[in-house]
Amino acid sequence: MEQLQPKRIDRSDLLTNSVFWAIHSYEQARADNWIEEFFHLSPDDHHAFWQQKFPNVVPGEPHLFPCYSFLLPLRDGYSASVEYEACPEDFGIAYYVHHRSWNSPILLSRYPSAYDWPPFRWEEAVMIAESVQDGAEGIRQAALPLLFPGVWLTKDDSLDQVRIRLRSAWADLRVVEQAHLDRMIPTMVEAQGIFEPWQYDANLGWVNNGWNYRNPKRSAPAMFERVKQFFAGVRRTTAG
Repeated sequence: MEQLQPKRIDRSDLLTNSVFWAIHSYEQARADNWIEEFFHLSPDDHHAFWQQKFPNVVPGEPHLFPCYSFLLPLRDGYSASVEYEACPEDFGIAYYVHHRSWNSPILLSRYPSAYDWPPFRWEEAVMIAESVQDGAEGIRQAALPLLFPGVWLTKDDSLDQVRIRLRSAWADLRVVEQAHLDRMIPTMVEAQGIFEPWQYDANLGWVNNGWNYRNPKRSAPAMFERVKQFFAGVRRTTAG
């Protein structure tokens, strides 16, 4: 049987949709009654949204499966993206970084898979959010909440600062009642967990020992060179 190929479909229009954010945050927090308590939605609302907004077929193109892309356009030709890969019987959420001079984006992690641990340091996620292009205000506001499920927190991160920054970002989204954020945000941070510290390698840059592609045991040096290039470039766009 011919292997299905991905077709990227931009769904940035959903970044102002409260049902999308209910789903995206639930996929990370996995807390009981999450969408009912904080978003006032029913399981039927949840199911209907999946069916209507993320169908797992591309009409008229049976050899393709849809990848619903949430692209974060950054300055100087860089970008990051979160993709809902609706492959039949193998749904996943993937994280990519890219530069317009590259042939293709670099996959850092896909959940669920053998490489599904969070792929970003907290500092990196904040830096990406701060580098969103001017004029992309809706996307700028969505960037940190979109990336947070992909953040690898460690004991070296100030969890108070994480909660403060994340709460501010969610407040700017205006997709959930502000009164809920005092309980939502701590739950999300706790659910994300605390992992082993990242290590800085003089040749490879920041690496970890987990199940994602930023583990030197799982990726070639060329991939790390691209990732170093990406974050060095993004850092330059936020300097000053």
